Amino acid sequence: MIKLVAIDIDDTLINANLRIPEENIRAIRKVIEAGVVVTFATGRMHVSALPFAKEIGFSSQLPLITYNGAMVRRVDGELIHHTPLNKELCIDIVKQSLENNWTINAYYDDRVYVNKYNHYIRQYETLARVEATEVKEFLDFVQDEEKEFSKLLIIDEAQEIAKRKEYLRDRYGKNAQIVNSKDIYIEITDPLATKGVALENLATKLGIDQSEVMAIGDSGNDISMLKFAGVAVAVANASAKVQSYASFVTTSNEECGVAVALQKYFPNLFGNCQI
Repeated sequence: MIKLVAIDIDDTLINANLRIPEENIRAIRKVIEAGVVVTFATGRMHVSALPFAKEIGFSSQLPLITYNGAMVRRVDGELIHHTPLNKELCIDIVKQSLENNWTINAYYDDRVYVNKYNHYIRQYETLARVEATEVKEFLDFVQDEEKEFSKLLIIDEAQEIAKRKEYLRDRYGKNAQIVNSKDIYIEITDPLATKGVALENLATKLGIDQSEVMAIGDSGNDISMLKFAGVAVAVANASAKVQSYASFVTTSNEECGVAVALQKYFPNLFGNCQI
C-alpha cells in the first residue's frame, strides 16, 4: 500500500506551458483525500515550487523537497532541513565558471543570484517564476563567510552542457552531486543533497516503509529517488536511462502522466472513472 508519493515538477507534473493539467490536480487531490501524503521533490527553489503547492491545495504543514534535496521546507515556510554546498568547493566551482565565462546561478536564502544577466537568465526567470539578481563582484559575493549556498546551476546550450558535466564530474564528482535537470542545466549540490536522501529521511520521519513510497520523475536528478522508492515511475518523455530505473513508465507530462500513474496504483480510488 502506497502511503507517500513524491512528484517532480518540471517535465513531470507540469506541461510545456508550465501549467499543471487539471487531470493531475484532480488525481492528486483525490489521493490526498484518501490519506496519502503527496509532496514535491524538485530541483526548484522553495519559492518557485510554492505556487504549484498552493494551486493543488497542499497543507501548510506539508514538507516540500526542493533544491534537489538540499532544502526541505514546509509550505508555510518553516525550514526543516538544509544541506548547503561545502564552501571551498562552491568557491572553486565559481572560480572555474568565471574563468571560462560560464553563466552560473548561486542560490542563497531562497533567492537566485547570477554572475551575468543574459537570455539564458531571462528564460530561467520565466520558467522558475522568480527574479534573478545580477552580482558584478560574483566571486566576492560567494566568498562571504556568512553565506551558505543551497545549489549552483550552470546554464548553456545542450552540447556544451554535456561536455561541462563530464568535466565537472571528473573534477568534483567525489564531493558534489552533479546532475542534469534539463539538457541545458547542470545542477550542483552537496553529495548528501539528493532527492533520494531527502525522500528517505521524510519517509523515516513519517514512519513509512520504503516499499510504501512512490516517486514520479523524468530527469537525471530524479534517479536517486526512483532508486529509493518502492514504486518508481518515469514519465514517457524521460530519457531511456531514467526509464531504466522505473518499475512503470506512464504517459508523458503532456498526457497527464502523473494522473495516469495515480490511477494505476490507486485503482480503488478511481474505479472505471477517468480523471
